[in-house]
Amino acid sequence: GSQVLREGYQFLLSCLRHSKDMIVFEAARAITLLPVEFDEAEPIIIALVGLLRSPKPCETVAALRTLSQLAIRFPSLSSRCNEE
Repeated sequence: GSQVLREGYQFLLSCLRHSKDMIVFEAARAITLLPVEFDEAEPIIIALVGLLRSPKPCETVAALRTLSQLAIRFPSLSSRCNEE
């Protein structure tokens, strides 16, 4: 139960530092589907903001859509993205 969820979350966090953008995006998206707390959402937002700078439009749009979903759950944390 809880141990499996914790280990899965740790694995997904490690994927946020991967060199391939699509793996970073999928890990961030998967974490957003978990019941994360406010303090656990910051690494997701940092990774997604990095994808906003991607030269590939599909990655930028995907990151923007995921950030939009996070903004509903964590408006104060996602407000930092408005500066970008």
